[in-house]
Amino acid sequence: MSQQFFKGIKSQEEGKELFRKLCKEYHPDKVGGSEEAFKELYRQYVEFQQQFQKEASQNKEPPSMEEFLISLQEQYLEEYNLTKSVLRLIFKYKK
Repeated sequence: MSQQFFKGIKSQEEGKELFRKLCKEYHPDKVGGSEEAFKELYRQYVEFQQQFQKEASQNKEPPSMEEFLISLQEQYLEEYNLTKSVLRLIFKYKK
């Protein structure tokens, strides 16, 4: 099947809505549904999602030093049950 299901879709939300609608239409258990078309729909949806994830990761800016230190503090708080005062001593970061 050479049909392009997600051609011209600009957002992930639009793609998700279209995918759900088309799943109902092409599902093999439905009258007129086709297993081949359903598999192709799913394959194209996965490619569509991967394209958006790739674009998002390319456009993402690295975090600032302050954001990085805060995320490290939160990670250590959870993993090692350290208090904030101990973390401030470790990272020498004052808030």
